[in-house]
Amino acid sequence: MLIWMMNTASPFTESRLGKVELDANQMSFTASQVGSETLQVRVSDTAGASNTLDLKITVNSAEIADANGDGLSDEQAQQQGLDPAAENADSDADGVPDAQELGDPEHPSDRDGDGIIDALEVGLEASQDSTSLAFRIPAPTAERLGLPALQGQAITIASSDGQRLIAHSSGETGLPILNEEQGVEDNRHRFPLGIFDFSVEAPNGSARVVFSFPEEVDLPADAVVRKLDTNNQWQDYPYATIDHAAHTLTLELTDNDGWDRDPAVGVIRDPVGLAVAEEGTSTQSTSSGGESGGGGSIGPLFGLLLLLLPAVQPRRRRG
Repeated sequence: MLIWMMNTASPFTESRLGKVELDANQMSFTASQVGSETLQVRVSDTAGASNTLDLKITVNSAEIADANGDGLSDEQAQQQGLDPAAENADSDADGVPDAQELGDPEHPSDRDGDGIIDALEVGLEASQDSTSLAFRIPAPTAERLGLPALQGQAITIASSDGQRLIAHSSGETGLPILNEEQGVEDNRHRFPLGIFDFSVEAPNGSARVVFSFPEEVDLPADAVVRKLDTNNQWQDYPYATIDHAAHTLTLELTDNDGWDRDPAVGVIRDPVGLAVAEEGTSTQSTSSGGESGGGGSIGPLFGLLLLLLPAVQPRRRRG
């Protein structure tokens, strides 16, 4: 049997925004003014075990613009990268409404501290697991970024060795995804699926990170992996594998190499994207993983010189 007790002297506590009442183990809240606050509720059982819960409550005016009627204003939803008109008022389509996952719109809930708010991470497990970033891209975000192929799609970035991942949000979307105009421009390529910006902890000096795309998202057949190096230049990344059949991209990352944009030891930050060369643009060859050798192909001019060398003989001096 559970006994609900407010973590205050009285079980019937008048909050700043309204009144909390307990009746037959049911808690109700009656709002009296707009605003946000956090209520602490202590739950205990007859065996003496207890736990304290933080309940974030936001009260909005009935006059606000609220396209889907979930209690969040359209402005509040847009500020956090949510879809104000999302079906079932659930931007990440995980069955939990945005208003419930968001909590205080000014300080949205991010239970695993990975940089993506719970209302955009798909599922309860993902919102509590910092070794993966599983997020859905709402329609307004895909439109804003000019990435129609990602509208409503869920993408997962995961560390295969259980290392912690941190998303670097673009700010206006709440997601670790950018378009070409928001970062350093790559004038030789375009990124039809956007540019991803994240960090991974690498206490042993390396990490393997796997991107999983849904089947509905086509990975371009001529795509190459481009990464931003420490000189702020986009380069083909040789330690990557694109699996078109499995819809995955696997990266082998090394701490503090020429690609790692975080100088801290044990943390790797590598902005990356699947890129397609602009028409008429040549690109560096990209290997499918493993060590890149120090040698390269012999250019035509160098080859011609090698052919001519045997024909050049030293002349003898006459006595």
